[in-house]
Amino acid sequence: LRLVRVGLGPLKLQGLVPGQWRELTEEELQALRAALVSHRAA
Repeated sequence: LRLVRVGLGPLKLQGLVPGQWRELTEEELQALRAALVSHRAA
């Protein structure tokens, strides 16, 4: 059994190898903020 994570919420990990990182785009940051606000309101 092999687990491959391709994304997390609105974030996509395409092109990243294990241990690699990248800065989030403005669109990704906005999506995360919106999800946080939505979660807090629930």
